[in-house]
Amino acid sequence: MNDERVEPKVEHEYIVTFSAGASEAGQQQLMVHVMTTREFTSYAYTLGLTARFDLGRTKLSIEVGGLSIPTMMMPAAKGAFGERALLMPPDGSYDVELTRRSSQQRVVLDVQGGRPVNVSESAEGGFALFRIAPSSQE
Repeated sequence: MNDERVEPKVEHEYIVTFSAGASEAGQQQLMVHVMTTREFTSYAYTLGLTARFDLGRTKLSIEVGGLSIPTMMMPAAKGAFGERALLMPPDGSYDVELTRRSSQQRVVLDVQGGRPVNVSESAEGGFALFRIAPSSQE
């Protein structure tokens, strides 16, 4: 009998989801949600995340930082997550650059009618899977 542990193969380290939201003041927002595919069982970790638009260059930069434990420690078995809300950009295509440590991955995000509608994956694959939240595709 072989008691050796078999680790599951992980194709992506992160899942990046774009959705539409609204601020308390009623402004349309682009929500950027990043979650690790690795599950943590001790605490509900948060993921350091920075996101900013350069509308002049039609570029969205997302930087993934390290893990931190929230002030209210709730046991949970899920991936670490981080979320940022940005003002919804005008309709058009935006270059998205995701950076973690020394790696980068680029995709193109299409915004139409005040909501994200499509993400074009880069040909080389990468460490993150990009998607649009189902509620944003209606």
